[in-house]
Amino acid sequence: MSRGDIGGMGYAADADTGLENASRLFVLDIPFAVSFKINDRLVIGGSLDAKWSGLNLDYLLGTNQLGSLAGDGRVSGSLLGLIGTLPDPRGVHLSVSQNKELASGVDGWGYSGRLGLLYKITPTTKLGISYMLKSHMNDLKGKGTVTAVDGLIGNVPIEGEVRVLDFNTPAKLDVGLSHQVTDKLLVAVDVSRVFWKDAWKDIKVGFSSDVGDVDLRLPQNAKDQTIVAIGASYAATPNLTVRAGYRQATQPFNDEGLLALVPGILRKHASLGFSYQVSKSGRFDAAYSHAFEQSMTNRSAYNTSSPVRSSMSQDNFILAYNYSF
Repeated sequence: MSRGDIGGMGYAADADTGLENASRLFVLDIPFAVSFKINDRLVIGGSLDAKWSGLNLDYLLGTNQLGSLAGDGRVSGSLLGLIGTLPDPRGVHLSVSQNKELASGVDGWGYSGRLGLLYKITPTTKLGISYMLKSHMNDLKGKGTVTAVDGLIGNVPIEGEVRVLDFNTPAKLDVGLSHQVTDKLLVAVDVSRVFWKDAWKDIKVGFSSDVGDVDLRLPQNAKDQTIVAIGASYAATPNLTVRAGYRQATQPFNDEGLLALVPGILRKHASLGFSYQVSKSGRFDAAYSHAFEQSMTNRSAYNTSSPVRSSMSQDNFILAYNYSF
């Protein structure tokens, strides 16, 4: 991903600048929860959640991309003028990364909350409703490097402070219904609405140093997302329960907002699993899920210097042993 549309003398098209495009996000949610049983049919609950986010980010922008962003008022700062004085400017690279498994280049704390209820409609049918509030995060802060890429003199790194603003998780509404069809068969359906539009309009990044500063807003213009999931579990024997499910969602991100380092969301998932009670206290669980391939293409000049196509699928395996005492 260090090759880009920065061709010309010194750095030809597809030349390797040695600068990567990469991202990694950690989100930690610590809920302080309470629930209250109103009667035999209704339970309500809520939580106040402490949240921590840590982000590693490496992003290479070509001069044509910077020009498009600047023309729309999405990039500004004194460093732009400095880069313009270079003999053969080809782009700018932003790096806020630590090359460690759990470390983050920028991080910050914030809070969110949840409300929910569980209502027993009949002895065999239950309704669940929950609402997660949009998070309110402090700016993610840390040290980083802005590198000016020049075709004649090479890379010019500038050390400074980086902040990522308004990096919030969206509000989400979940409604679920389960029904015990027989003593062995349980079916369930969930419908969710994720309010991305209010949380992800732009990715906002600021950089300041003794040399100068720059502020960047990368457009996302996310749409609210609807998710529908169905599933069933079947007690095949007193010890063995098998499960299957399917989930389908709308895509909240537009092709024009696609970033090579922030791929689109996978829309379709299928899953299989089972639980086996090996003893009175021990249970073995296994599950497999497959996310079907999702492709997006971005030809806009805001988030990519040259057209980007992202195709991905995913397979997850989970094995667990539970012991109760």
